[in-house]
Amino acid sequence: MGNLIKCPTCGRCYHETTDKFNPDVRPNGSMVRLLDPWRKWGWSPFGDEDGRSIAYAESEATLCSDLLCPGCGNPLAPGGRLTIVEEPKQESQELVEEIKKDVTKRELVASMIAEGKPWKEMLKESGLGFKELSAMVKEVQPKPLSEEGKQNQKE
Repeated sequence: MGNLIKCPTCGRCYHETTDKFNPDVRPNGSMVRLLDPWRKWGWSPFGDEDGRSIAYAESEATLCSDLLCPGCGNPLAPGGRLTIVEEPKQESQELVEEIKKDVTKRELVASMIAEGKPWKEMLKESGLGFKELSAMVKEVQPKPLSEEGKQNQKE
C-alpha cells in the first residue's frame, strides 16, 4: 500500500500512490491507484464516465490534468502536485477504514431516505447524532429537479 492521496478540495482520500510515484515528476495515471471499496464497486478512478478501463485510466496515458477526484470532480493535482498524506502506513490503513465506515453510513442513510423512514428511526439505526445525520441527509438526498429538468425527464 502506498501513501494516501488527499483531494485538496473536498479533503477525502480515494487514491493511493503506486511504486511509480515520484514527487519530483508531474503526476500521471500510473502514479495513482483507486482504493477499495471504490475500486471493487467499479468506480472510475478519476470520476469520468467515458468508458475508460481502470487499467487505461491508471496508466501514463492519463495526464495530470485528467487526475480528478471521483468524489467532488475537482483536480487532484492543481499546480502539478498531489497532496500526499504523510502518515505511517498503519495510520493510513486506519484512515481508509474510517473512510469506508463513512461511505457505509452514507449508503445506509441514502437507503433509509429512499425507504421513507422517519427521522427517529434513522437516528437510531445510523448511530449518528442529529447534526451529523442532518448533514449527511443533505449530502445524499437527491436534489429536486428544476422545471427544465422535469421536462427533460419526461422526454
